[in-house]
Amino acid sequence: APYSRTAILEGIEKYGSITGAARAVGLTYRQVWATVKVMNAMLKEPLVEISPNGRASGARLTPFGREVVFRFREMEKVANQALKT
Repeated sequence: APYSRTAILEGIEKYGSITGAARAVGLTYRQVWATVKVMNAMLKEPLVEISPNGRASGARLTPFGREVVFRFREMEKVANQALKT
């Protein structure tokens, strides 16, 4: 994919919305929303919470979502270091 799911999660964390994340990664709202739904369904607990009214405003990462992003970025650093050596 031309975008990463991690970048979508980081966009949600930064902008607090699906719309903001979509703009940040160059996708449509619908594409990001579909990706979030798949990610939330794949794991034991959701990565993203949507405000009760379901509007674009009010999306945020759950504590689990923040942990997943952190761990992924840490693994990425280790992998990049390994590639340099």
